[in-house]
Amino acid sequence: LTPVREYKEFIVAGVIVFSEFEAKIILQEIDGVVDFIFVDCEKKSKNNSHGYFNIERLSWEIVTRSNLKFYKGNDLTVESIDNFIFHYFLNINQLIGGLNILIIGVGNIGFKVALKLLERGANIFLFSADENRAQNLSNVLNDIKPKETIAKAKAYTKKYNHTILDCIVLTGLAPKEENTAYLKNNIKQESLILDVGKGCLNSD
Repeated sequence: LTPVREYKEFIVAGVIVFSEFEAKIILQEIDGVVDFIFVDCEKKSKNNSHGYFNIERLSWEIVTRSNLKFYKGNDLTVESIDNFIFHYFLNINQLIGGLNILIIGVGNIGFKVALKLLERGANIFLFSADENRAQNLSNVLNDIKPKETIAKAKAYTKKYNHTILDCIVLTGLAPKEENTAYLKNNIKQESLILDVGKGCLNSD
């Protein structure tokens, strides 16, 4: 269960499921008891003991009384990150164009955030434990960005160790000590550090 949030006119609660068996029980219990059921429709769920499962299809088959809605969780996260970074710098009288942004962890969310910020004109650095992956994805970003976009994506390697970073976005749950290393010499007092991976940094 996720935290229950009570507002003036409604209450929101969430459930994370790891199999169709769990999801079926929960959907049957709450159908008709709550007004709306929001289902993450991304096809990304796998459980080693129960195999692949499809919550979107399952909810479509089961829910008949509550109002069923679908959303893509990763896309909501990406939009939130992009909007937050844009408004953070706007509030200190800066635009994103020309800023140096390091994205640590280039999975689904990291890659999508990189594309959005690159299209805004930021110089994007990608870091992955797999250097080939970071290089390949930076090449992809440069291939698909609008030709008029001057900014470029680069794999973050040792030669960029002294590049001053305006923003670091951590999306991967790498060891905290590794992530902390990027904060030693590369940031200014007003640099933005955004921990999207929920626990990528230690208190220092």
